[in-house]
Amino acid sequence: MKKITKYQAKDGREFNDELECIKHDAIIDEVTIIMAPLNPLPKKDEGCRFANGGGYIQQDLQTVIKARKELCSLGNKIFKKSKPISFRWLGRYLDDSGYLFMYCAWTRLSNIDNRHREWGQGYYAINPDKGKQIPFIEKG
Repeated sequence: MKKITKYQAKDGREFNDELECIKHDAIIDEVTIIMAPLNPLPKKDEGCRFANGGGYIQQDLQTVIKARKELCSLGNKIFKKSKPISFRWLGRYLDDSGYLFMYCAWTRLSNIDNRHREWGQGYYAINPDKGKQIPFIEKG
């Protein structure tokens, strides 16, 4: 029998190398900081309605622009691209990269329409007239 050691990152991904796991966790922390200024997603009991066009979360335009720019900047750093990656291309890079938490952040930012309304899925960001025109408000 041979004893092995694995390291588990905050998102559950496992690594054989401690340093790689530490780097991965640092990226998770960076994405968390980037996404923190956005208005929060609805509570779980409202989640199904939100995911199915039952309303939207009004976001601030400057906050959305900043988050997209910072996520692209992080993507450029991770993927070591010589030319900057656009927000749309970043999704393609992230899709199979293993950075699921970063892909989720990209998807969330992609679900925002041109009136800065965040929908529960991309369909409503493209077709906002198909969703209920009511904002989800965080209950305190």
